[in-house]
Amino acid sequence: MSERYSILGLYLEKYCLDNYTNQDPLWVKFITDHYQYLRNGATELFISPEDMHTYRYRLEDYLEDKKYDKKFSWIIMLINQISSNKSFTNLSKLLIPNTNVLHQLRAQYDTHRALISDIEI
Repeated sequence: MSERYSILGLYLEKYCLDNYTNQDPLWVKFITDHYQYLRNGATELFISPEDMHTYRYRLEDYLEDKKYDKKFSWIIMLINQISSNKSFTNLSKLLIPNTNVLHQLRAQYDTHRALISDIEI
């Protein structure tokens, strides 16, 4: 039983405690549905040629260096139409979503999912 609990604990730590992970397909769909809204409210972050050279193919390292939370990297990739870290090359700017908007969207998603869970019971 303790082995099962530790596996469950690892799963919860990895996926559930980070509410912004892209491991929940319904959350990903919810964010994708708000694609244009996220782009419209995003801030432009200009990338110097030196930084682009230094961080080529390493978006998450670049975001970490610029003090942006890496847990949002998949959302940043989505709204910038970057398919993978290997596509982080030859860019002069990135759109960075407003974190308050992301928190609001997560709260809306959680409320919606709770209401559906209540209905299903």
